[in-house]
Amino acid sequence: MRNVRKVVLEILTVVLLAWSGGVTAAAQEGVHVIPEFTFESGAKLQNMKVGYVTHGTLNQVKSNAILVTHGSGGNRNSYNVFIGPGKALDTDRYFVVAVDAIGGGNSSSPKDGLGIEFPAPRWVPSRLWSGGSSIPASPRGSC
Repeated sequence: MRNVRKVVLEILTVVLLAWSGGVTAAAQEGVHVIPEFTFESGAKLQNMKVGYVTHGTLNQVKSNAILVTHGSGGNRNSYNVFIGPGKALDTDRYFVVAVDAIGGGNSSSPKDGLGIEFPAPRWVPSRLWSGGSSIPASPRGSC
C-alpha cells in the first residue's frame, strides 16, 4: 500500500518544482496526476487526480511554502478569504498551495474508475492529509 505521507509530499514537491523559478503571485490552478494510488481499502485507482491552486511566490530556498487542506465539504478555494496580501496567509511572504480533497473539486471521484468501490469521502480527506501540515517539504523519494 502506498504511504499516504509520500503522496502528500509527492504532490507538494511537484508543485514546488513547477514553481522553482520563483515566478509569480497570481493564483495558478492545476491538477497533479498520481500514476497509481492504493486506498487503505486496497482499491487501486490509475491516474488519480489531485486538484490544487497556488498563490504567491516561492522563494529561492523554497522555505516559504504552506500546504492548505480542508474538510470534506470544501475545495481548493475554501480558504481564499484568508489568502492574499496582508491576510492570515500573506502571499507577500508565503507561497500557498491549496488542494482539493480526493472525491471533490478537480480531484478524482467515483466517476473516474472505481464507482461504488471508491472510498467514502467522509474519511478520505482526514486520512489522506493527516499530519500533512507538519511534514517538511523534501525532494521526491527522500521520506
